[in-house]
Amino acid sequence: MKTTRKLVGLAMVYTIMLSINSCDYYEPPELPIEQENTSEFSDNSSEPKTSNQEDKITLYQVEGEDIIKIQDYEVEGELIEFQNDIAKHQELWELVKKIIPPDYRSKMSQFLIYHGEKTKTSGFVDPTINNLSKWQFAIAIDYAYEKGFDFEDDLVFTIIHEFGHILTLNNEQLTAGVIPNNCTNYYVNKGCSKANSYISTFYNSFWLDIEEEFNALEETIAAKSSFYTKYSDRFISEYAATSPREDIAEVFATFVVQSDVETRNSVVGQKIQLMYEFPELTELRKRIRENNILP
Repeated sequence: MKTTRKLVGLAMVYTIMLSINSCDYYEPPELPIEQENTSEFSDNSSEPKTSNQEDKITLYQVEGEDIIKIQDYEVEGELIEFQNDIAKHQELWELVKKIIPPDYRSKMSQFLIYHGEKTKTSGFVDPTINNLSKWQFAIAIDYAYEKGFDFEDDLVFTIIHEFGHILTLNNEQLTAGVIPNNCTNYYVNKGCSKANSYISTFYNSFWLDIEEEFNALEETIAAKSSFYTKYSDRFISEYAATSPREDIAEVFATFVVQSDVETRNSVVGQKIQLMYEFPELTELRKRIRENNILP
């Protein structure tokens, strides 16, 4: 189960909806158009999907506050320079540490530096253990440094978005190894969400009425784009409409980076407000924002 932050969601990834009322919303910049879905799995199928593979550069083991190199992958061309620039690898890791509190980083066992141009992605996470207790956290170094060290803009959102996946899909939230027919809650690829988990609560609140229509969608950009167009007032971005797990990750990231949130009647506002109903998420938001990494 790989969860990936696409650089664009079918047409534009991170457009904060105008239906959200009058607070300062973080709006990541417009990015290149996505060519195809490269996620290994989709939310409405338990079957693996053929995907382009990202260009892996260097893999690290996470040991407390430090990263220890496991291996350099065989690379060529401009990727050699990215591989040799250990300072950039460390700079990215330091930013991840600054954003994600230590107790939450305990779920991260590996840190991967990769090149995202081929897959048009800026980051992804992937469980390293079948029980979902440990995860690999990956950052596309080419996009992270496309405009210098882009820590004040899109990269921060990417890191929080990917952290949102670990937060909502780990072993405390999902029971791994359950087949779909034996799952009475929302099924996420290789696991069954627990009754009071973040994603189960989120799914029951905002996806049940569109579940059948979503599950019947063809695995094409056109089909998912039409779905988003029909329900655009319900989603923070077009990418959020590609699956419940991307929806909750987008909502969590927006919940964290936004300077202010008030109760509002829109579905998007209700999704963000749901985050505040979990005291531990409100405290987590506070801890991240106290690190002064937001623009």
